[in-house]
Amino acid sequence: MADRHRKSRIQLLSNAIVTGPSWEDLELDIADKIPRFGRTKRIGSYSSLSNPLGQNDVNDIFEHCCRAKADVIKFTWRVDTHRRCLAVTGCGYAVA
Repeated sequence: MADRHRKSRIQLLSNAIVTGPSWEDLELDIADKIPRFGRTKRIGSYSSLSNPLGQNDVNDIFEHCCRAKADVIKFTWRVDTHRRCLAVTGCGYAVA
């Protein structure tokens, strides 16, 4: 059942991308399964309900996003306070 749901999800997203949106936001578990199309930009999204990521985790996810040809990478995870959330917002990450 899960495999069928995943295939349906990939097909639905692929069909939607053909319509030519400016951006597509794809979770990393399927981003490399959906080919790029036209001039649509790609957001590689990683979400976690556990603790914030360590540096090694970020590097691994960054590499996965590169393989999926993401133009932008989005990380989301649960934070313990609103103040911490605001501190993370807008922080950049770059690899030379």
